[in-house]
Amino acid sequence: MMSALIAAAALGLDAVLGEPKRFHPLVGFGRLATRVEQRLYGNVRWRGALAVLLSVAPFVSLAQ
Repeated sequence: MMSALIAAAALGLDAVLGEPKRFHPLVGFGRLATRVEQRLYGNVRWRGALAVLLSVAPFVSLAQ
């Protein structure tokens, strides 16, 4: 029940406030992941794993 209320509140806030005009953390992460993918990713599994690791590992290490 609480998750539904939080989701409804988030949707309401998004409808009222819209997207931020300046930097948004998820947009920044998306840009970072795109750059890493463009430079590293290929049809080789280890390169894809390396791209994921380099994109996610810095944020995981900050969270610990």
